Amino acid sequence: MTTPAVEVGYDALAPFFDGGFVWEGVRLTARQFRALIAVDDPVLTPDPIDHARLYTSKLGAKVLLTPECVHFSRLRNRTELHEAVTLVNEILPDAR
Repeated sequence: MTTPAVEVGYDALAPFFDGGFVWEGVRLTARQFRALIAVDDPVLTPDPIDHARLYTSKLGAKVLLTPECVHFSRLRNRTELHEAVTLVNEILPDAR
């Protein structure tokens, strides 16, 4: 559950990516980063794994790749996002 790492072709989002991210500035905002990315995510075009690589190389993020976007789906109870809960608990162990 990440923002795209680069502009992905949505006109409404394009201004957000003007000039690209200042990765060093982003890195200074937190001690740790986590990203939950589905390999079949249609938004993270053209390749979700490229977005994962950017988050890893630029932020040192731990990336959890899932095979499908079902974790965003109506087909699953959104209060039971096990993957997301796991990533948050790694960073905030006292929040359990």
